[in-house]
Amino acid sequence: MEIVDFAIIQDINIKEKLKVSPFIHPTNSCYWFGWNIYNEENYNRIFEFKNRDESKPFFITVPDIWTIESIWIYDSRIEEFISTYPNTIFTFILERHPNLPSYINPGIPTVWVQIARWPLRDLYQYIDFPVFWTSANISWQTPLYSSKGIIDTFGAYDNIVFLDGWNLEKRSPSTIIDLTWQEHKIIRGQLV
Repeated sequence: MEIVDFAIIQDINIKEKLKVSPFIHPTNSCYWFGWNIYNEENYNRIFEFKNRDESKPFFITVPDIWTIESIWIYDSRIEEFISTYPNTIFTFILERHPNLPSYINPGIPTVWVQIARWPLRDLYQYIDFPVFWTSANISWQTPLYSSKGIIDTFGAYDNIVFLDGWNLEKRSPSTIIDLTWQEHKIIRGQLV
């Protein structure tokens, strides 16, 4: 594992590594694994790192709803939710765009998308690709909130970049809204 202080992410060498390597990043809930969605090799490696069930979908973050329209089929309700509930962190389930690479969540007709908020939005100042995310823990185990927990769990992997920011407060995960129905469905969380 390569440990990098999040404060020096603007270093060009780090930005290049993030294009080709899985990385661990602090978020608004727990530490998460991230990787370039156009890197199929890393997509497959995350299953190994996490001991993850291959039928479980990953979600994608983008810096704003206009950045990557090739990932999902646009739904105007996204803007309505974000403007009506500005303090809620949303993950939206949307219809998958036909141009999305077939190895991404294969056999699943939807895509889970989150519009980045701090601290992920800061990351998008330095990268120019959409990112897959999943919690940085072994599947079905407790999420990790500390640098020590990340290093103890994944430190033996030499091909992961750990963007070490700080120890995180335990917070609720995002509210998941399914927009594939005419009437939206709240899958997890609440509107606040």
